[in-house]
Amino acid sequence: MEVEEEFLHNATSMARFAEEEIKQFITWTGKRSPYNRTAEEIKAKLQTIVDDIKLLKKEYVDIATTNSVLRHPSTSS
Repeated sequence: MEVEEEFLHNATSMARFAEEEIKQFITWTGKRSPYNRTAEEIKAKLQTIVDDIKLLKKEYVDIATTNSVLRHPSTSS
């Protein structure tokens, strides 16, 4: 696994773990707690991060695929 792939895997895992933790926090503290608004804001920010990581991963895969094709062109004519 390339270092970039390892980063993307780790970042995805950490973001997913953080999302689950904040959801659990919201459940434990309740919707009417003074922390709920801040927790919901964090949850929204985490979703943005998850979406950004997905875009970064897609971009990385697209570029890696293009570079692979350029380095190893088909030998069939």
